[in-house]
Amino acid sequence: MSLQNSSEEILNQLIELIDNMEPAQYESPVDALSKSSIGAHVRHIVEFYECLLKGHETGLVNYDARVRNYILETDMYYAVQVLLLIIQKVNAIKKDKMLMISLDLSAQNNPIVIDTTFLRELAYNVEHAIHHMAIIKIGVTTAYPQVRVEKNFGVAYSTVKFKKQVCVQ
Repeated sequence: MSLQNSSEEILNQLIELIDNMEPAQYESPVDALSKSSIGAHVRHIVEFYECLLKGHETGLVNYDARVRNYILETDMYYAVQVLLLIIQKVNAIKKDKMLMISLDLSAQNNPIVIDTTFLRELAYNVEHAIHHMAIIKIGVTTAYPQVRVEKNFGVAYSTVKFKKQVCVQ
Protein backbone atom coordinates (compact mmCIF):
# COMPACT_ATOMS: atom_id res chain seq x y z
CA MET A 1 0.00 0.00 0.00
CA SER A 2 1.38 3.40 -0.91
CA LEU A 3 1.43 6.36 1.45
CA GLN A 4 -1.13 8.03 -0.78
CA ASN A 5 -3.43 5.03 -0.32
CA SER A 6 -2.92 5.09 3.45
CA SER A 7 -3.66 8.79 3.51
CA GLU A 8 -6.80 8.33 1.43
CA GLU A 9 -8.00 5.48 3.65
CA ILE A 10 -7.54 7.53 6.82
CA LEU A 11 -9.19 10.65 5.41
CA ASN A 12 -12.10 8.56 4.08
CA GLN A 13 -12.60 7.17 7.60
CA LEU A 14 -12.80 10.75 8.82
CA ILE A 15 -15.31 11.65 6.09
CA GLU A 16 -17.42 8.60 6.97
CA LEU A 17 -17.54 9.67 10.61
CA ILE A 18 -18.48 13.24 9.70
CA ASP A 19 -21.23 11.87 7.44
CA ASN A 20 -22.66 10.02 10.48
CA MET A 21 -22.87 13.18 12.59
CA GLU A 22 -25.35 16.00 12.95
CA PRO A 23 -24.05 19.56 12.48
CA ALA A 24 -24.55 20.37 16.18
CA GLN A 25 -22.50 17.31 17.17
CA TYR A 26 -19.72 18.35 14.81
CA GLU A 27 -19.42 21.97 15.94
CA SER A 28 -20.36 21.89 19.64
CA PRO A 29 -17.77 21.91 22.45
CA VAL A 30 -17.19 18.48 24.02
CA ASP A 31 -16.33 18.25 27.72
CA ALA A 32 -14.05 15.23 27.18
CA LEU A 33 -12.04 17.31 24.69
CA SER A 34 -11.48 20.24 27.07
CA LYS A 35 -14.38 22.06 25.41
CA SER A 36 -12.88 21.64 21.95
CA SER A 37 -15.17 20.38 19.19
CA ILE A 38 -14.93 17.49 16.78
CA GLY A 39 -14.77 20.13 14.05
CA ALA A 40 -11.74 21.76 15.68
CA HIS A 41 -9.80 18.51 15.43
CA VAL A 42 -10.92 18.03 11.83
CA ARG A 43 -9.72 21.56 11.05
CA HIS A 44 -6.36 20.77 12.62
CA ILE A 45 -5.93 17.63 10.48
CA VAL A 46 -7.00 19.45 7.32
CA GLU A 47 -4.64 22.36 7.90
CA PHE A 48 -1.61 20.11 8.35
CA TYR A 49 -2.37 18.50 5.00
CA GLU A 50 -2.85 21.94 3.45
CA CYS A 51 0.56 23.02 4.78
CA LEU A 52 2.14 19.95 3.23
CA LEU A 53 0.49 20.56 -0.13
CA LYS A 54 1.56 24.20 -0.07
CA GLY A 55 5.08 23.07 0.83
CA HIS A 56 5.06 20.70 -2.12
CA GLU A 57 4.47 23.74 -4.35
CA THR A 58 6.89 26.15 -2.64
CA GLY A 59 9.57 23.75 -1.42
CA LEU A 60 9.12 24.77 2.25
CA VAL A 61 6.73 23.05 4.68
CA ASN A 62 5.78 25.06 7.76
CA TYR A 63 3.08 23.55 9.97
CA ASP A 64 3.26 26.58 12.28
CA ALA A 65 2.00 28.81 9.44
CA ARG A 66 -1.47 27.26 9.34
CA VAL A 67 -4.30 29.46 8.07
CA ARG A 68 -6.70 28.38 10.84
CA ASN A 69 -9.82 28.42 8.73
CA TYR A 70 -12.53 28.27 11.38
CA ILE A 71 -15.23 27.52 8.80
CA LEU A 72 -13.78 23.99 8.81
CA GLU A 73 -14.81 23.73 12.49
CA THR A 74 -18.40 24.78 11.99
CA ASP A 75 -19.39 23.63 8.51
CA MET A 76 -19.05 19.88 8.27
CA TYR A 77 -20.18 19.83 4.63
CA TYR A 78 -17.42 22.27 3.69
CA ALA A 79 -14.91 20.20 5.68
CA VAL A 80 -15.87 17.07 3.74
CA GLN A 81 -15.42 18.89 0.42
CA VAL A 82 -11.97 20.10 1.51
CA LEU A 83 -11.01 16.59 2.64
CA LEU A 84 -12.07 15.18 -0.74
CA LEU A 85 -9.98 17.83 -2.49
CA ILE A 86 -6.97 16.97 -0.32
CA ILE A 87 -7.33 13.29 -1.24
CA GLN A 88 -7.43 14.24 -4.92
CA LYS A 89 -4.36 16.51 -4.66
CA VAL A 90 -2.31 14.01 -2.64
CA ASN A 91 -3.16 11.20 -5.06
CA ALA A 92 -2.07 13.37 -8.00
CA ILE A 93 1.49 13.52 -6.63
CA LYS A 94 3.17 10.47 -8.10
CA LYS A 95 6.79 10.82 -7.00
CA ASP A 96 8.71 11.96 -3.98
CA LYS A 97 10.29 15.39 -3.84
CA MET A 98 12.97 16.97 -1.68
CA LEU A 99 11.58 19.72 0.56
CA MET A 100 12.67 21.85 3.47
CA ILE A 101 10.71 22.06 6.70
CA SER A 102 10.69 24.94 9.14
CA LEU A 103 10.39 23.78 12.75
CA ASP A 104 10.14 25.83 15.91
CA LEU A 105 10.38 23.41 18.79
CA SER A 106 11.20 25.94 21.49
CA ALA A 107 9.54 28.79 23.34
CA GLN A 108 12.13 31.27 22.03
CA ASN A 109 10.74 31.74 18.50
CA ASN A 110 13.90 30.30 17.00
CA PRO A 111 12.91 28.11 14.02
CA ILE A 112 15.30 25.78 12.28
CA VAL A 113 15.06 24.61 8.68
CA ILE A 114 16.01 21.05 7.80
CA ASP A 115 15.74 18.69 4.84
CA THR A 116 12.73 16.44 4.42
CA THR A 117 10.76 14.89 1.59
CA PHE A 118 7.14 14.97 0.52
CA LEU A 119 6.65 11.28 1.31
CA ARG A 120 8.26 11.62 4.75
CA GLU A 121 5.87 14.47 5.54
CA LEU A 122 2.93 12.54 4.11
CA ALA A 123 3.77 9.69 6.48
CA TYR A 124 3.86 12.23 9.31
CA ASN A 125 0.46 13.60 8.25
CA VAL A 126 -1.06 10.10 8.25
CA GLU A 127 0.24 9.44 11.78
CA HIS A 128 -0.79 12.92 12.91
CA ALA A 129 -4.30 12.40 11.52
CA ILE A 130 -4.61 9.02 13.25
CA HIS A 131 -3.56 10.62 16.55
CA HIS A 132 -6.21 13.33 16.27
CA MET A 133 -8.78 10.80 15.10
CA ALA A 134 -8.14 8.86 18.33
CA ILE A 135 -8.93 12.06 20.22
CA ILE A 136 -12.02 12.59 18.06
CA LYS A 137 -13.12 9.03 18.84
CA ILE A 138 -12.93 9.77 22.58
CA GLY A 139 -15.05 12.87 22.08
CA VAL A 140 -17.64 11.16 19.91
CA THR A 141 -18.00 8.04 22.04
CA THR A 142 -18.35 10.00 25.28
CA ALA A 143 -20.59 12.83 24.05
CA TYR A 144 -22.48 11.14 21.21
CA PRO A 145 -22.61 7.38 21.85
CA GLN A 146 -25.37 7.01 19.24
CA VAL A 147 -22.92 8.01 16.46
CA ARG A 148 -21.39 4.96 14.78
CA VAL A 149 -17.58 4.95 14.86
CA GLU A 150 -15.66 2.36 12.82
CA LYS A 151 -13.73 -0.09 15.02
CA ASN A 152 -10.25 0.91 13.78
CA PHE A 153 -10.98 4.65 13.61
CA GLY A 154 -8.05 6.44 15.23
CA VAL A 155 -6.02 3.26 15.66
CA ALA A 156 -2.48 3.13 14.27
CA TYR A 157 -1.85 0.64 11.49
CA SER A 158 0.80 -1.10 13.62
CA THR A 159 -1.76 -1.62 16.40
CA VAL A 160 -4.35 -2.98 13.98
CA LYS A 161 -1.78 -5.47 12.66
CA PHE A 162 -0.68 -6.44 16.19
CA LYS A 163 -4.26 -7.07 17.32
CA LYS A 164 -4.90 -9.25 14.25
CA GLN A 165 -1.72 -11.21 15.00
CA VAL A 166 -2.69 -11.74 18.65
CA CYS A 167 -6.17 -12.92 17.64
CA VAL A 168 -4.67 -15.50 15.26
CA GLN A 169 -2.51 -17.00 17.99
